[in-house]
Amino acid sequence: AYSDIGVSSHDPDNAFQWDTLVQPEHRGHRLGLLVKVAVLELLRTEAPRARYLHTWNADDNGYMIAINDKLGFRPAQRESAWRLDLPS
Repeated sequence: AYSDIGVSSHDPDNAFQWDTLVQPEHRGHRLGLLVKVAVLELLRTEAPRARYLHTWNADDNGYMIAINDKLGFRPAQRESAWRLDLPS
C-alpha cells in the first residue's frame, strides 16, 4: 500500500492526499484504511496547522469511498474529465 500527501508552507491549513494505492493482489485486507489512518496521524505530528485534508476518488472506486466515509470525509465537489481520441 502507498499514499502520497502534500502540505504547502504557503497554505498550511490545507493538506492534499493525492493517491492511496493498494496493489490488486493485496486488496481486501484493510490496507487502504490503515494507510489513510497512518497519514492522518502523521499530519497531526508533522503538519499540526493543517485543518483540512483533501482527497478524491473515482465514482466507481467503492472500496476507497467507503474508507473515506468511515473516516469522516465528505464530498466537497465533483469533477469531470473528458477526452477525444483524434484520428491519426
